Amino acid sequence: MKITVIGETCKDVFVYGDTLRLSPEAPVPVLTPTFTEENPGMAGNVVENLKSMDENLEINFIHQKETIIKTRYVDEKSNHMFIRVDRENYVEPLVLSESHVDMIKESDAVIISDYNKGF
Repeated sequence: MKITVIGETCKDVFVYGDTLRLSPEAPVPVLTPTFTEENPGMAGNVVENLKSMDENLEINFIHQKETIIKTRYVDEKSNHMFIRVDRENYVEPLVLSESHVDMIKESDAVIISDYNKGF
């Protein structure tokens, strides 16, 4: 089965750590990072979920060239996210080429994942 996924993608970064005290400068927790995890986000997450469901799928992924990075800072014990920091510049609008249209026509299914980032 051929599936085409169309949409924005990003890198999801999770910085996990310990929070043992509050900052003396402001009433905010101090996070001491212990480890980091990274994985594809947005439409990239859709692609990863499809792969995990059936390794025999043929997946085509049409997405923007720019990389958006979403970094989350999380207390490891409680899994409480303190803040998310996004790094994204202007994302060029996705334009479907003739080869993209041909790819879509040959697909058994098309999934559109729109996060309003220029799609």
